This record gives sequence, C-alpha cells and structure tokens, in this order.
Amino acid sequence: MLLVAFNELIKNFDNIRLLMRDFYVFGFRSRADFADKSARSYDNERRRIESWLGEYMYFRQNTGGKNCFISVDSRKIWHNPFYKALKAKSFTANDIMLHFFLLDILQPGEKFTLRQLMERLDAAYLSCFDEPVALDISTVRKKLAEYAELGLIESEKCGRELYYERSRDEVNLDAWHDAVSFFAETNQIGVVAAL
Repeated sequence: MLLVAFNELIKNFDNIRLLMRDFYVFGFRSRADFADKSARSYDNERRRIESWLGEYMYFRQNTGGKNCFISVDSRKIWHNPFYKALKAKSFTANDIMLHFFLLDILQPGEKFTLRQLMERLDAAYLSCFDEPVALDISTVRKKLAEYAELGLIESEKCGRELYYERSRDEVNLDAWHDAVSFFAETNQIGVVAAL
C-alpha cells in the first residue's frame, strides 16, 4: 500500500500569519491574551504552527498559564523557517498556472473581457499541454477578482462588459537606489526579517 504525505492547505492564511507574528514579535503570550479567538481556533492554529516550527517554538509556564513564543537566531540558520508555514497556504496547480498566464496575457495597455481572456488562455496556453487542461470560467473570474482586490489588475465596466487590464506600475525605483545600496551593505537582520 502506497502512503501519500498529508498536505493540509490553509485557505485563510492571515489568521495563522498574525498568530505567528504575535508569537515571534511579541512572544510570551498565553491563550488568555487572544480573547478575540475561540479556544478551539487558537489551539488548532497553535498546533499547526508547532508542526511547522517545532524546533523554534518554546513554552514557559507561569501563574498566568502556558506562554508560547518563537525564538530564531538568524545567525545560525541558512533558510527562512517561516517558509514551511507559507507552503501550507492553499495554492493549487491552477492558482499558479493562472497567475503566470493571466499576467502574461494582460500586458500594459491591453484590455480584455473575461470571455476574451478565456479564449486567449485556451489558444495560447492550455492547448499546449500534452494532457488537456480545462479551466472553469468561474475559476478565472474569481482569480481576476482576487487580483483586482490586491491591486495587480484593474477592472473597468464598459456597457455590459467588464474589462481587465494590468495595473500601471508607478514606482520610481531610481529614487530608492541609494537606500537599497546602503541596506545591502549594512543588513544584519537576516532572512527571518522577511516575516
């Protein structure tokens, strides 16, 4: 019998990320400090974090209860341990495919309707696979709505149609050159600061 590794994907990663941040940045918090969460939710999320960051998670018992904290010495690690948690975020193969395909199609200055995007996806990308790949129009619509909410793309209603285009990149990186150069020479924080 073949056993497949269990892979629990998390839909709402923000809750877990905030809890990890509390354990890492603030440390020394007990369950009572998280009054906005139910005890069951707190315990479930804490157990998930323990499964990913067990070697970095510590507990201390005091009169207020058991306090949890995450302690990482960035001088002694070569990778970001928080990556294990990010891997559990619920990305599917379709999420990753759509990310690259949609952003490739939506070049700056070009607008497409959902139907036009579906036709372009099918003709330029999905038909190239050895095994046929089909995407549901509602999946693409949800991904476009998600990216519009994140600000990656913009949507504009013209008549009865909704048009999508890539958001304009208005960041002037030249203005940041000196700051980045300075930071590259002086950074002592390490990879853990990326959380």
